[in-house]
Amino acid sequence: MDFFTDIKGNPCDELSISTVDQELTVDNGGLMGGLRLRHLDYSSGLITEEELPIGVSRRAITPSQHQVWIVDQMGHTVMEKIVFPNKHDKTENESINVPSIQVAPNPVAANQNATVTISQLHDVAPVFVRLIDASGRLIHSTKAPYSNGMQLDISAPSPGLYTIEVVQNSSSYSQKLMVLGQ
Repeated sequence: MDFFTDIKGNPCDELSISTVDQELTVDNGGLMGGLRLRHLDYSSGLITEEELPIGVSRRAITPSQHQVWIVDQMGHTVMEKIVFPNKHDKTENESINVPSIQVAPNPVAANQNATVTISQLHDVAPVFVRLIDASGRLIHSTKAPYSNGMQLDISAPSPGLYTIEVVQNSSSYSQKLMVLGQ
């Protein structure tokens, strides 16, 4: 049974997700505009979301398991896939430029600082760093000029699970922060 009844056919026929040599490739050959690529790196817990250009798009990824979603303008999943990048023998001098948002210590005690380290973003534009509680309420926001390896201290007022979101232009990166009672 075909779940897609539109005469244009299955929109997923025009999209493909693949990996080669620690590179994620998304082919939006069907010229579907307005889509976003969301991707979870299971090794770091980092969730990245950015515009999906028309045509072929490539980005470096770590050699771990990844979950990839293509979402429409309403946030509905158009396609989802779990990928395992092919192992590639990198020399010691080769490096992979994968965006990184690290939070330490994590977990942290309430009203204590955790340091957010931001590196390998694909642009030099300023970043907005937001602390969001489990209900989606914005607790704190700051804007800072981006520099590779930058560090910011962030503190949560009470125990709970928070999301640290880093936004740069139309790309966003998020990481979880667990705050424990004192």
